[in-house]
Order: sequence, then structure tokens, then C-alpha cells
Amino acid sequence: LDKLDDNLIQVLNSWATYILSSVNSNEAHDIAVNIVNLSSLIQQFPLGNIAINKEIGITGCKIALNIFTFNVFPQQWINTQNNLANAYSNRIRGDIAENMEMAITCYQEVLKVCTFKAFPQEWAMTQNNLVTAYSNRIRGDKAEKDRKSTRLNSSHTVISYAVFCLKK
Repeated sequence: LDKLDDNLIQVLNSWATYILSSVNSNEAHDIAVNIVNLSSLIQQFPLGNIAINKEIGITGCKIALNIFTFNVFPQQWINTQNNLANAYSNRIRGDIAENMEMAITCYQEVLKVCTFKAFPQEWAMTQNNLVTAYSNRIRGDKAEKDRKSTRLNSSHTVISYAVFCLKK
């Protein structure tokens, strides 16, 4: 547990930068998958310093997004971008308002490329997460927040129906 610290974040970032630049694209993909899986598990780990665990999760996602570009690995880019947004939503360190803005930005980035037709489950999940992020938003005036939440909540009915249809 004492090795899950800020030093691990720096070492992971430095190691990944070095290794990922020196291997072929297939190996880089496999390493990025392992980094995402490991950092996701650490992020959810209930022991030790929870804030550090979440930072490791964020670092792992950021590293992987250097490999998982939308054009090359669209499904993994969407999933990793959503994981990064979720991590920012639950982040302990930093400014709470800024973390929520980062989460909203990540979800919006996903929705720029993730259409209902191409990725129905991911689209629905991202829309749902964005509704939650807007409802938890701290910045912006109340009227703007209410407008965005209302618009997204009205689309939530469509999302719920889409998810229902997908489960059939």
C-alpha cells in the first residue's frame, strides 16, 4: 500500500512515455490496455490513500489516450475518455468545480464522435453521465445550468428507451 503514492504516478508516466515510444503499435496497444486495466483497478481500490488511487486512475487514462486515438481505436478511445470523465467526477484532489468541468469536457468530447447509430450503448451511457455531471456542476449561472439539465433530462427519456431496446 505504501507504494501507491505520488512517486508511482511519476514513475508510471515516465515509464509509459519511454516504453510506448519504443515499441510497435501492436505492443503499444497491448501495453495501453494493461495500463488502463491496472489503473482502473487501483482507482477503485478501497484501501490506502483513496485520493492517490484516483490520481493513478486519471494518469493511466491520460497515458492510454496517447495510444487510443479515435481514428485508430474508436471503441477504446470512447471507453477510456468516459473512464477519465468518471474519474474527474469523483476526484478528491484539486478544485471540485474544475474537476467537474473537466468531466463535462471529457463527456462532450465523446459525444462529438460517439453517435447513437454507431455506438448506441456508449452514446446512451455518456448522455446519462453528462446529465449527472451537469446536475452536479458548480460553475455557471443557475439559469444556464437549469437549461442544460432540462435539455439533457428531456433527452434522457430517449436514452432510457434506447438502453431498453439495446437490452432486448
